[in-house]
Amino acid sequence: MCTRAEDIECGELMKPKHQIVRLAVAGLMLAAGLSGNAASAQAPQQISKRQLKKLVKAAKSADDYLKLARYYTAEAERLDARAAFCEEAATAHRNDPAIKNLAAAGASAQYEYRAKQLRAQAKSYRELASSHEEMASNAMASR
Repeated sequence: MCTRAEDIECGELMKPKHQIVRLAVAGLMLAAGLSGNAASAQAPQQISKRQLKKLVKAAKSADDYLKLARYYTAEAERLDARAAFCEEAATAHRNDPAIKNLAAAGASAQYEYRAKQLRAQAKSYRELASSHEEMASNAMASR
């Protein structure tokens, strides 16, 4: 079911005036099988922000670089899932008359903008992952 946490993930773009809008979006998202937590469940292992900072500063071995690459790849996938949610919400706002009449006029454009931002961030994370994989292969070659 669509939760307030999913709304916050998209920059609190959906602030419906009526409860029916929230329920309609929840029904659409549930029917589409989207879940904001599905991508984070796929992450191989969770690294805290503190652990990430330490690992970035101290990374020297190929294993460290590969761990960072896996982290950034998982984050990119998570951001892509959030972007997909925002794109679905934009489509729902644009096409469904019940939502269209009760929601803010620019809600679909706001969702599209947020999805674009999330895709750009995911792309940068993929580039980071690629550079860490390259550093890992360099570290293996220098052994």
